[in-house]
Formats: sequence, structure tokens, C-alpha cells
Amino acid sequence: MVIPVYNQVDLLDRCLLSLEGQQGFASGELEMLTVDDQSPQNPAPVVARHPTVIGLRMDRNGGYAAANNLGLAAARGAKLLFLNSDTEVPPEGLARLEAELDARPKFGGISPLHRETSGAVQRTCFAFPTLRTGWLWDSFVHRRRPDHPILKAFEMADWDHASSRPVDHAQTSCLLIRREVYDQIGGMDPRLFLFYNDTDFCYRMKQAGFPIWFTAETEILHHGGASVGTFDRAEAQVYGDRYRYFRKWFGWRGAMAVPGALWSRIVYESLVELAHGDIRFALKKIKRGLRLNRAFVAS
Repeated sequence: MVIPVYNQVDLLDRCLLSLEGQQGFASGELEMLTVDDQSPQNPAPVVARHPTVIGLRMDRNGGYAAANNLGLAAARGAKLLFLNSDTEVPPEGLARLEAELDARPKFGGISPLHRETSGAVQRTCFAFPTLRTGWLWDSFVHRRRPDHPILKAFEMADWDHASSRPVDHAQTSCLLIRREVYDQIGGMDPRLFLFYNDTDFCYRMKQAGFPIWFTAETEILHHGGASVGTFDRAEAQVYGDRYRYFRKWFGWRGAMAVPGALWSRIVYESLVELAHGDIRFALKKIKRGLRLNRAFVAS
């Protein structure tokens, strides 16, 4: 399994403790690799407390996709597990996940139900974005109509996310895949530094004939977004990575969609502020749009 690390080393310790208690595996059978993505919080002391864990380190902060790729290249298992460092796996979790994948030979990967610390079910699966999704997501329409049918379909809003089914895209916070998936399609796209790399990976899986199964029969705990919350450029990065994803798969129309959606919302919100007589907040909206627009220019 591959566990990228960027800060939140206390959660990494809890994650590794949960893995060391896995049932159904002989001693040393689970290969655990952590990848330090030049984390400001040094994870080496935590990794050292877990002697069965292999610690790798990036030579620069290359992002989530590149860190996963370093670990995947070093992994030797017949199955490969993407696992975030802010997860905790119950003692029977990995054995059950592997057994469920073995029972479904037509599927290339499997992802479990994620729960928040409150016990609520996390929505970790989505339909693949379409070009229309790109034009609507985070747009003026999204602000006015969050229940728009295209956006609801993308979010799989009509599904409770607590029952098993095939899915397009499962987040790689916990995704177990067969070795042949990696052998055929390779790792993540490192140009997608922090976001949309899992969407891209799952899309390439589907294109190669490897669908994904979501199981509600196995659960993990996920402190969602813990590491992302410590990354100071996260907001600009999500826009930049979204732009790169849509440009990659939809060409110039995709490249226009993401900035178009953003600016439709910025203009709308600025006009609302002006209508209320608040010029200061209207200018703040426009400045934010200009700041985020640099993410597209840099791409």
C-alpha cells in the first residue's frame, strides 16, 4: 500500500497503528510504504516507530500524484492500495476489502464506505465530469441552482452513498486496485498536483476496461481533507488542477469552461453586492477572481 504524507503526522501515526493491527495477514505480508512529500512536519520519527513500514521521501514537494507514483513504482504486491494518511482502517478492513475484490473478477478496483469522525457517511464517489459539468460547476448557475440536474447527476445525489454499487470515480483516500491496472495504465498524472488526479486515474481505469466497485460492507474512518487544509495554496490549486483536467480531456472547450464558470459566479456575486450598496465587498469578489485567474494563466 502507498500512503502519501504531507503534515498531520499525528494522524499518520493513528493510520499506521490501525494497519499494524490488521487481521488475516501473516507477519510482514502487508507491504506498507509511506511517501514524505517534503512535508514541513517531518514524518520520519513517526515512521521509525513502526519498523514494518518502509519510508520513502520525495526530493521536492511534487504533489499528491507524484508522491503516489513514487510509492507505486516501489510497491511489489499483486494488489495495490492507495491510502491517505488521515484514514484509520478497522482490524478486519483490508482482508474484507481484498476478499470482496477477489469475488468480483470483472472489477479492477474497490473502495469502501468512508465515515467521518461524527459517524456521518462521506460522499467519496462521483460520476465522471462532462463538458457541461465544467461549464456549470462553481458557476453563476451553481450558485443559483445547486440542485441543477447535471450537477446532481455528477454528485450522484440520488444515491445514499451507503449502499454497494459500481461507480465511475472513487476517491483514492482508500482504493484497492489489481496490479494489472497499474501495469496497463501507469500511475497518476503528475500534472494534476493535488486535485482531480484521482478522477483522471479512475477515468483511465474505466477506459482500459477496469470498472470500480464501491462497497458499503467495509468501512473506514476518514479525517477528510486534513492534509489539504495545511496546504497554503489549496484554493488556487483546485482551480488550476480543474482547469488542467478539463483541458486534457475536452480540449479548448474544457479550457474555456472552468474560467468561464468562475467568472460568471464572480460577476454575479459582485453585482449582488453592488445592488446592496456594498462596493467594498464587490471589489473583494473581483480581486479574488483575479487572484484565482492566475491559476489558469500559470497552467
